[in-house]
Amino acid sequence: MLLDSHTFLSLLSLLSMDNIERNIWNTKAKTEHVTFYSQKEAGSNEWIARKGVLAIRDNAPATVLLLHGFGNDKFDVGPFRLLFKDYNAMTFDFRAHGESKEDQISTLGHDEVYDIFAAVDFIKTHPKLKDKPLFAYGLSMGAATSIDRKSTRLNSS
Repeated sequence: MLLDSHTFLSLLSLLSMDNIERNIWNTKAKTEHVTFYSQKEAGSNEWIARKGVLAIRDNAPATVLLLHGFGNDKFDVGPFRLLFKDYNAMTFDFRAHGESKEDQISTLGHDEVYDIFAAVDFIKTHPKLKDKPLFAYGLSMGAATSIDRKSTRLNSS
């Protein structure tokens, strides 16, 4: 079933991040704000904080990492959690986006791949998530960067 644009926009406004933050439509997930650290750039010893939101559901079969596009932030992909309503979900701000705008620049995916490395490492060391399968769902820059992340890790092993 396809939604007309008015219905789709109405649905998105209902599922705004304000509602997600208040947990209005999502009573089965335990939502928490998380911080993890990403390498600033290749060869760098500097680390930059990434801020995200993690939703953990009892008996979830897997975890999905939701990745926003250029010019967006973690709250813009929040409603996509509905596509994965039975799964754990995590989203975060790429560098120079959302809560991470100060003193950072976007490289349109080049260094953002380190943000994904760090998010995956965070999930894979989290006591409740580490043994679950993990997959990514990205939009625009988030999708392209996740593909780059996978190819980079494959080439380095």
